[in-house]
Order: sequence, then structure tokens, then C-alpha cells
Amino acid sequence: MKRVVKRWRSDLYSKVLASGIVPDEVLFVVLVDGLSKKGRFVKASKMLEELKKRDDATLTVLTYTTVIGGHYREGNLDKTF
Repeated sequence: MKRVVKRWRSDLYSKVLASGIVPDEVLFVVLVDGLSKKGRFVKASKMLEELKKRDDATLTVLTYTTVIGGHYREGNLDKTF
């Protein structure tokens, strides 16, 4: 069961795009938060970079708080600042 859940999470963004849904900041924050809670900071960083590339993207305090919080939880204090 655990493996199926992990696979679903990693494919979620691809499925959203394939369905024609235009992802917004809230979706990106949810995905980045989930990835960072699992210690997958490389993938979380790629998600953040994807959001930054979008013309309609607005990075807010929520976005950065999520990223900083993920690093803090993992003990990556040097990356929180």
C-alpha cells in the first residue's frame, strides 16, 4: 500500500497537467509541502522553479514559508535562511 501511495504522489502533478487543470499557487504549495515532508527537497525545489517560470505566478509568504519549514523540519538550518 505504501508504494502505491508514494507513486500516486509523484505522479499527481503530471496527472493535473494532463487533465487540463491550470495549477495555481495553492496546488504548488500543497505539492512542495508534501515533498518536503518526505525529505524530497530536490523534487520540491524543481516544483518551486516550475512555479517561478510561470507568467501568472505570484510567490507569496505562504510559498516561502512552506519551503523554509520543510528545510527546518529536516534540520537543514543552513538552507532556511
